[in-house]
Amino acid sequence: MKKRNVPFGYQYQNGVITTHPQEVAVLNRIFSEYQKGMSLSEIASRLNDENIEYQTGVTGWNKSRIMRLIEDVRYTGKDGFPAIIDEDTHQTMMEIKAQKNTQHSTDRNHEIFHIDVPVICPTCGHEMIRRHDSRFKKCQQRWICSNADCRTAIHKADSDLLDDITVLLNRVIVNPELANAIKLSAPKDPGYRAGR
Repeated sequence: MKKRNVPFGYQYQNGVITTHPQEVAVLNRIFSEYQKGMSLSEIASRLNDENIEYQTGVTGWNKSRIMRLIEDVRYTGKDGFPAIIDEDTHQTMMEIKAQKNTQHSTDRNHEIFHIDVPVICPTCGHEMIRRHDSRFKKCQQRWICSNADCRTAIHKADSDLLDDITVLLNRVIVNPELANAIKLSAPKDPGYRAGR
């Protein structure tokens, strides 16, 4: 796939970077929808549904591409590019992005990030991935199976998981023969949810 020579919204005319009117209209739409609260996925999906091209013959809109456009400071007139939006609009979008960031309060020094063995899915045996979302009030942590065909999800607070690991390790210390027999299983509590 041919790569763009200039950011989306711009073109070369007689060797000079100018705005691309059709792409500027798409950018203004993206920026407006984002400021109105539409998610990156929703914006990308709409653009793909309408077959709006990112470049000639290519649609392929996704969350990452939309976020790169939203973050790109060149649209404010930096680095020799003509301004498409003002700095206040860009700043507003950066504030929206910060508010939507559910990982901003994550402490990467927390004990949970020092677990260097995989957490295994009790349903299919694939590795599980930790997710944190501060929008959930009851339990902000969940573990999602990395197997796309399984996607088992277990809602379990970090503190509870670390307590469970401590209990299991203490059992193994007392009974070393258990080391070969321990197999973690999904908890039988209401926090457990299988499927998507």
